[in-house]
Amino acid sequence: MSFYIRYKEDEKMTEEINPECLELFISGDEHFLDEDYDLAIVDYISILKIDANCLEARLSLAQAYRCIEDWEKTIAEWETLLQINPEFALKQPEIAEWYACPKSPLELEYPDDGSFPF
Repeated sequence: MSFYIRYKEDEKMTEEINPECLELFISGDEHFLDEDYDLAIVDYISILKIDANCLEARLSLAQAYRCIEDWEKTIAEWETLLQINPEFALKQPEIAEWYACPKSPLELEYPDDGSFPF
């Protein structure tokens, strides 16, 4: 579920969000939901320039990279999440599966349908 949807469902989240980032989150998630991943990436990176430790922005950025099949950047963001907050990172199913995978995702063969291999 995207940040924007969680924000709409849980108004108290606004207390945890840097106000400078809120519009960028909403814009990024709208681009993401429209499958305009390049623009979503720009917004998520802009958030991280304001707050480099923003877990939601880093996770959303990794998801956008994953959607465009940029596996190296996806993994780099996941690794950064693990360094910043391992507990949060390992609660994310795709990160937990990657972390438990015996092979590097860069060594795996990827299906033609764009799905993730694990």
